[in-house]
Amino acid sequence: MYKYDVFISYSWNDIDTAEYIYDKIVKAGLTCCLDKETFHGGADFPKITADNICNSDIFLYLGSKSSFTSGWAPDEVAFAKSHKLRGKLLYYGIDNSQMPLWMELAFAAVNRRNIIEHPVDTVLIQDIKTLLKGQQTANIEPDIVITEAIYSVNIGDCTLDMIRVEGGSIFAGATEEQLQFADKAEIPAHEINVSTFYISKYPITQDLWELVMSYNKSRFQKLDCDGHNLYSRYPAETLDYTSAQHFVKKLSKMTQLPFSIPTEEEWEYAARGGQKSKGYIYAGSDNIDEVAWYKFNSDGYTHPVGEKKPNELGIYDMSGNVWEWTESHMHWYSEPDVESDDSVFVRRGGSWWHEVSNCRVSKRYASDKSKKTSGLGLRVVIRIK
Repeated sequence: MYKYDVFISYSWNDIDTAEYIYDKIVKAGLTCCLDKETFHGGADFPKITADNICNSDIFLYLGSKSSFTSGWAPDEVAFAKSHKLRGKLLYYGIDNSQMPLWMELAFAAVNRRNIIEHPVDTVLIQDIKTLLKGQQTANIEPDIVITEAIYSVNIGDCTLDMIRVEGGSIFAGATEEQLQFADKAEIPAHEINVSTFYISKYPITQDLWELVMSYNKSRFQKLDCDGHNLYSRYPAETLDYTSAQHFVKKLSKMTQLPFSIPTEEEWEYAARGGQKSKGYIYAGSDNIDEVAWYKFNSDGYTHPVGEKKPNELGIYDMSGNVWEWTESHMHWYSEPDVESDDSVFVRRGGSWWHEVSNCRVSKRYASDKSKKTSGLGLRVVIRIK
């Protein structure tokens, strides 16, 4: 049986691209198995495929809309993964189709590339040569180029809408409209500068949390007779800081997008409306009942996201419903040089069981990272480089 450096797994609908990549690999002085070149009519196709996968150092999967639904490619992936191939699996996207969940699982530990951002000549060939030497491929962080006002990310049956927040400068903390309720942690008011980023339109909901994490420990949930969660559009809650970070990492892997928890500067900038800010006390209004579920209107529980009025940027529920973790350690504005406790983080926004003063855009609350309550959730951001 002939030995190959690379076995290419692909859909017949992508034959032109597969042949292009095959030619590049061969011209680089490597041996490559492409079924069009190596298989012949009348042969035992499944057996030859299995033998060639086992006798190739590297299994290269060309990800595309066609290959995700192909009759053969998924089986080839499963076979290659079960035989491990000494860990030498490569994923190379050849169109902009989103990877399905079964593929996420198969390539969970694989450094993925795509033909647009990582050209065959300069990246893919080098990856192959690196793996053939028994070394790990280097991670490449592509610049994120997104221009839409709303960027929608499809994850399974869920859609995560991200709102563009143009960067700029505003005053944060105990600004004039906040002084009536402001406490020591908000003083003094000070200017912050924030780069452009995207932030989720709503707090992370229970349906998305469960899809990404495969569990749901929110207090407010109820199953129907078919086992479906009737609270799927309610905020995910009862989660500590570590769980929130795990969610962000898994979401980033599933989508190949660099999601993060917002800093408190990003959070307040967005809550105030960024460059469209009208100086409201709460996120989108001076009337808390217009924009927030809080102690005196929530009836003692969270509510589905998006039922109240959005703020100036079209972002919902930044006041009330659930507090939201930020990735910023707690510190005093009045003592910026004092080191903060590494285990204490700032949460923002107030919740369904808090009074009006806690739902203001400038309110800061310090919590140990182990804190989890039915009024504590998260929102996510994508930073634009």
